[in-house]
Amino acid sequence: GVLEGLPPEYLVVSDDGQPLRRQEVYRRYNELRRKLGLPPKAYHLTRHFFVSQLLQAGVDAETGRSLSGHHSIKSFERYAHTVD
Repeated sequence: GVLEGLPPEYLVVSDDGQPLRRQEVYRRYNELRRKLGLPPKAYHLTRHFFVSQLLQAGVDAETGRSLSGHHSIKSFERYAHTVD
């Protein structure tokens, strides 16, 4: 797939297929969040939803940790209760 072989900081790619760094994704997200009037915590809620979806899809903990940007398996696994 398009994410294969990319370092974890390249989760999202631009329209031309170039990887975006986490800081750029966060900047764009905050810009959209402000336009939509969402609270600052919306980024965390989106990340929580993403992790929940990974777990429901059966993604292993190390891959999920890497894709979600968590620094440890333990922090990633805190979300496991959402799919029990």
